Amino acid sequence: MILITVPVEGDGLDAQVLDGLAHELTHVVIGQATHNCYSGLPTWLNEGLATYNEGDSSPTSATSLE
Repeated sequence: MILITVPVEGDGLDAQVLDGLAHELTHVVIGQATHNCYSGLPTWLNEGLATYNEGDSSPTSATSLE
């Protein structure tokens, strides 16, 4: 079981919280797929996939990735 608590203020979840949630859930999926959330993929790939799944990147990040 995985429990994620997210504080909600105002009208609901903002984009930064949703991006962070997508990032962390990607780590969970990778851990499940590799049967080990601490290894199995190089750190750069694990973090790269998690960052990619956060959604739209800033123009600066997009340029750096190209």
